[in-house]
Amino acid sequence: MTWCEVSVAVPVEQAELAAEALRLVAPGGVSIEDPVVPLGPEEGVRLERRRPSVVKAYLPVDDRLGERLGELDAAFGALQLRPVIRTRQVQEEDWADAWKQHFHVERFGERIVIRPSWRAYDPHQGDVVIVLDPGMAFGTGQHPTTRMCLELLEQHVTAGARMVDAGTGSGILAVAAIKLGAASCLAVDIEPQAVQVTRENATRNGVAAAVDVELGSLGEGWTRPVPPPSGLDLATANITAAAVASLAPALAAVLRAGGVLIASGIIGERLPEVLTALTAAGFDIEEVRESGDWRALLARKHRG
Repeated sequence: MTWCEVSVAVPVEQAELAAEALRLVAPGGVSIEDPVVPLGPEEGVRLERRRPSVVKAYLPVDDRLGERLGELDAAFGALQLRPVIRTRQVQEEDWADAWKQHFHVERFGERIVIRPSWRAYDPHQGDVVIVLDPGMAFGTGQHPTTRMCLELLEQHVTAGARMVDAGTGSGILAVAAIKLGAASCLAVDIEPQAVQVTRENATRNGVAAAVDVELGSLGEGWTRPVPPPSGLDLATANITAAAVASLAPALAAVLRAGGVLIASGIIGERLPEVLTALTAAGFDIEEVRESGDWRALLARKHRG
């Protein structure tokens, strides 16, 4: 399939805003490439803030391409962003091959290792190795938001936990949770490409039977004929500040009393609105983590 790659270079602190605009028009997925330098599988990466983040989206080359580009320009204007929009046509297989050179084996927390499917790695004792191919979906672990979510997952997944991953992207958090001991995960995303990639990654890691992948969202985006699950132990939502805030009631509804929410994709200046929405939905905020301009939080649904 032929895609139109749309990319904008913006300061690191504007990357999430740019991604919000791109997500409005990009059924082919959105990625944020922060200016990082890999330090090796044991050391992670270093963020070089003097360079811009590059935010990319992939639009189908069809009769709606011009309309979508016009909508994107309007969305940037509404957010008071005026980046230079660059476009080029790519074949899906060419995009995947180009991405591979930037994706390396990395360690997260104490035990989690993300291994690209095309790279070799000799596991250490106790490693939880996740073999990943992001395809055209967001979520490799290189972005600070994903890194913080993985670290929090490692600390808070309990054996036999039932969970939901809202905006699953590549499925990285869903797969990690199962390999850390969770019993089941409902992984949902509004992008068909993300649903396909998550299913492939779940199969690649031998956890397909435990990961139920569905197109859609919680709340108003729920499309299944049966109601959403309830009484879950854990929810993850590595999406955007606006999405976390709007989904707060739906996330609370699927969790049991005392259930844990790990949320990220939150730029620092948008944190107050997220905290307000989660508190109003019945969550207690237990921890806020920072990585540059990004925030991740741990919240717990009221016990009583």
